[in-house]
Amino acid sequence: MRNRPNRCHRFGVAADLANITRMAGKVCNVLFLCTGNSARSILGEALINGLDRDRFAGFSAGSHHGKDVHPMAIETLRSNDLPVDGLRSKSWNEFSEDDAPVMDFIFTVCDNAAAESCPVWYERSAPSADA
Repeated sequence: MRNRPNRCHRFGVAADLANITRMAGKVCNVLFLCTGNSARSILGEALINGLDRDRFAGFSAGSHHGKDVHPMAIETLRSNDLPVDGLRSKSWNEFSEDDAPVMDFIFTVCDNAAAESCPVWYERSAPSADA
């Protein structure tokens, strides 16, 4: 975990999120951060938006985002009847602007096996790729 606090349990995260949003009585904004924002974080965004739009608004971004969403990510989403409209690779800078939505949950989905630097998010401050 590289000295990062474990903020959620490996199992039951979806149920915990559902309980939290039910108690909060609002739509919770969820951001999935990745290095490239072409696959893993895009899958997270689409999955959470496909769960329950009355409780979640999913977003994704990358510290070194690419031009396009990976075709296999789109294929995987379509084959599971999840939304793909409007998906695009985005820089995390979009979410550090003053007019950006405030996030209730932020998940980092990086690939240590590929030696990617996991993005670190400090609320409204400028994002940092330092790990």
